[in-house]
Amino acid sequence: MNILIPLLLMSMIIPIVILIKKPIHAKSSTRSMNLLAGYIALLLVATAVFYLLPDKKYQPVESIPVADGSWEKLYEDLLEKREVDQKHVRSKTSYSIEEKDLQLAVSSPDYYVSIIVERDGSLENRVEATMYASYLEVNGFDLSAEIPTPTVELQNGTLTIMQPSMLEVELKMIKKEFVYSQFSKESWLEDDGFGSSHSAPILYLKVPQDIKISTLEGQYYDEVK
Repeated sequence: MNILIPLLLMSMIIPIVILIKKPIHAKSSTRSMNLLAGYIALLLVATAVFYLLPDKKYQPVESIPVADGSWEKLYEDLLEKREVDQKHVRSKTSYSIEEKDLQLAVSSPDYYVSIIVERDGSLENRVEATMYASYLEVNGFDLSAEIPTPTVELQNGTLTIMQPSMLEVELKMIKKEFVYSQFSKESWLEDDGFGSSHSAPILYLKVPQDIKISTLEGQYYDEVK
C-alpha cells in the first residue's frame, strides 16, 4: 500500500511538466504558472520521498508525564496532615539528637526550602526528616523528577539543608514544516507561548515534643497544629 501512494504522486507530476511546456501568451502569466507548477511538483516529490523513507527512523519517544495538579496543594496537605501521593517523596532519614535545642539552617543563603515541623510525643532523642521534591511544570509537562534533591545533615544540634547542584533545562519546541502545516488547521506562524511554574522543595520534620527550634535569619518554618 505504501508504494502505491508515491507512485500515484509521481504520476501527477507528468501532467504538470507537460503544462509547463505549453505556450502561454503572457510572459508574466507564464512565469507565475511555472513557479506554481514547480512548487506543486516539489510538494509531490517531497511527499513521495517521505512515504518511501524507512519507518524505523521514526520511532516514537517516551512522553514526559503531564502534571496532575497534586503538586499545587502538596504543602497544604502536609500542613493539614492529609494523605499525600508518595511519588513526591525523594528521601527519608532519621537522626539521633541529644540536644534539647534544634537549629535549622541552609548551606546557601540564596537557596530556599519550605519547612514543616510536626511535634511527635512518641519520638525521643530522634529527628525524622522527609524531603519532598521540588515542582517544575513547563507547558503542562511535569519535569519535577529532573530536579536534584537537597540533602540534610545534622551535627551538634544544627540541621543543615545542603543545596544540590544546579539544573539547566533546554526546551526545544518543534512544529511541522510549512509544507504540511499549510494544509492543516495548525498555524505555522502562531505563537504557542511559553508557560512554567515551580515550587521549592519541602522538608517535613518530625521532632520530639519538648525540643526548642530556632532558625537563622531569613529562614522560616510552619508547625503542624
